[in-house]
Amino acid sequence: MIADIQYKKGEIGKASKAIDFLNDQTDHKDPMGLYVKGVLEMEKNHWKEARAFLLKAMETLDKDNHEIMRCYGLSEYRYGNREKGIQQLERARDLHVFDAEIIYNLIELYLLEKKYRKASELIKFFYDNKEDIEVYDKKLSFYESKMKLFSAYLNAYTHKKI
Repeated sequence: MIADIQYKKGEIGKASKAIDFLNDQTDHKDPMGLYVKGVLEMEKNHWKEARAFLLKAMETLDKDNHEIMRCYGLSEYRYGNREKGIQQLERARDLHVFDAEIIYNLIELYLLEKKYRKASELIKFFYDNKEDIEVYDKKLSFYESKMKLFSAYLNAYTHKKI
């Protein structure tokens, strides 16, 4: 909890120290501690370190976790393993098809990779299933505004209506 409070206050260094203490106490075997450390490393743009912590978190779980997989995919992508990163995000979406953050991240990466058809399909999925979309830290209106921006970009770039 201490790390979470410090993280939300923007005190990444203090949050890292608290999570390092927790991970030391659990012999680096608690998947949630490893996940949080990975997220903190992502916040510092330390993609290599983030990947290592997130991969270890996934390996220590008995089952797949869509949120850890989402973060791992983003860290792989940002580290330069773009296709592997997208594949991990797609696997995360297979696990939780209505997670707004996964949908949002995938559309972003599809646009960066010029996979416009896939981006368009996910935007349509978002609108068609808006009442089922699950949000956690942000409000649905955040994602709706992003979908409008993505749609406008696609319309301007591809000259097609979504």
